[in-house]
Amino acid sequence: MMPVPNADVFDLALLRARRVRAAENFKAFDFIYQRAQEIIIDGCKGIKRTFPRVALSGMANEDIALFLRHEKGASDVVVLDLLDPETQILAQDYDLIVSLFDLQWSNHLPQLMQVIHYMLKTDGLFMACFAGGQTLMELRQALAIAEEEMYGGISPRVSPMIDVQAAAQLLYATGFSLPVADVEVVQVDYQNPLTLLHDLKGMGATNVMHRRSQRPMTRGFRDRALQHYRTHFASGAAHANGAVATFELISLLGWAPHPDQPQPLARGSGAKSLREALNPQKTAKSS
Repeated sequence: MMPVPNADVFDLALLRARRVRAAENFKAFDFIYQRAQEIIIDGCKGIKRTFPRVALSGMANEDIALFLRHEKGASDVVVLDLLDPETQILAQDYDLIVSLFDLQWSNHLPQLMQVIHYMLKTDGLFMACFAGGQTLMELRQALAIAEEEMYGGISPRVSPMIDVQAAAQLLYATGFSLPVADVEVVQVDYQNPLTLLHDLKGMGATNVMHRRSQRPMTRGFRDRALQHYRTHFASGAAHANGAVATFELISLLGWAPHPDQPQPLARGSGAKSLREALNPQKTAKSS
């Protein structure tokens, strides 16, 4: 009998193993995660309320936890793994749920968003920052060109990721009030694209797809892919082998519905301000 293929895209056990292995020296590779934390903290600074009970999920949440405790009245901060169904505490008792670099690994993202929505108190807030669809586009193309040349076909070597439009639609579909989706593109100049591969391993963010290629990355294949990378994606920096790497950070914000929140305008009107989304109660009182 032929084995039944795994319907899940990502091997989450492998992801956790690689994150555990990376944790010991993670601070040396956490620059993108630090920027994601800054995005979350900057968003929280614009919200004129406290969050006594908070759930954090994902890597590198330490600065967020410290900020929430000191500045937002977070007396109870719980660390969860939202990617693990066994740790999804199905109780409507969180004032704030923050997900950092989790959503791009979810095998069942619509269902996960529903779980998060359920876990929030009425008028609770969900915030997330994760890797979007343009992340590592240069590496994806260079690997595909090299594999096509050497093996006559391509296999998934860089994880698929959603774009900001799909993420925004998901907030709407899940039922979050006053949803906001934003994107920031960070481009990093590397002296050599080989250093990028080293960084990804240090982040615990290498390929964990079930259908990832089982063909080993030989030195010849690696060198050809890196040559394509340098040729097509050279950086403006002053080093001969320099190349640029794109990291797209998608940030999401949505509130669990509450009767006192301002009602959203018709979709496409573009008239709902970010200030209203960040401070729904204050806006409702002043309107």
